[in-house]
Amino acid sequence: MIRQFLLFSILLSFGFLPHTATKGIEWEFKKEKSGIKVYTREGVDSNIKELKITFSVEAKLNNIIALINDVEAFQNWVYRCSMSKNLKKITHFETYDYYRIDFPWPLSDRDMVGHTKLWQDPETKVVTTTTVAKTEAADEVKNFVRISDHINKWVFTPTSPNTVDILYTLRSDPGGRIPSWMINMAIDQGPVQTMLRFRDMLKGGTYKDVQVDGIENF
Repeated sequence: MIRQFLLFSILLSFGFLPHTATKGIEWEFKKEKSGIKVYTREGVDSNIKELKITFSVEAKLNNIIALINDVEAFQNWVYRCSMSKNLKKITHFETYDYYRIDFPWPLSDRDMVGHTKLWQDPETKVVTTTTVAKTEAADEVKNFVRISDHINKWVFTPTSPNTVDILYTLRSDPGGRIPSWMINMAIDQGPVQTMLRFRDMLKGGTYKDVQVDGIENF
């Protein structure tokens, strides 16, 4: 049972939730931990719930985007991410990246190629970024299960020069045969750990003075 819950935490930390149309379905509040609020809702074409997380951080917008853009550092804060690297840079704000996720034995580890786009509203300064799985963008790797259906979205809304509200939504499918009721039981475990680490990364000095070209602070 412990191994099962660890597995589901891994799945959900990276946004492995059902990619379904859910327009009109309301989010339900699930829990709050250290200022991080977790919501879930039913999927239309799946028994697996979707996830939304909201919280605020004390940081400049540029510091946050610098962290998000540092793909190779994902393994330092994304729960169970064992490898992350850039494959191709289209523009400064559009990339193809490769990720590996460590699954507990005897399950096969997962990997994914993500197509990420980032943009900023010139008036509100709100930054939005989405990552969609693009399986065909790189050859499959032996002994890894390739994630082929995935999307996550970040929305960063600056409310002051040093404060940003964050909205994070997840929908995807990890592949394989995993009972939906088991995934739903541990739906918030991995993502909450990921966001706590994300916030800790911003408190460090690595990204404090970084200026991202094309991103304007509040």
